[in-house]
Amino acid sequence: MAFSVFLKNIREENDLTQQELADALNASLPNIKTIEAGRSVMPGTKLLESLSYYLQKPQALVLHEIFF
Repeated sequence: MAFSVFLKNIREENDLTQQELADALNASLPNIKTIEAGRSVMPGTKLLESLSYYLQKPQALVLHEIFF
């Protein structure tokens, strides 16, 4: 699954706006928009840590869900 689809699915499943997801992940709104637009292939280290914490899953499992 593409990272853009993965992130958008998380946002929609949790009924969040892009701004709310950005706040939850301690990311910027432009960063979330860039990812959802498909212009970012892989999460940065800080975003991966935030996603892992938000989803309550190990980073390796989050990466596995994104790429497999």
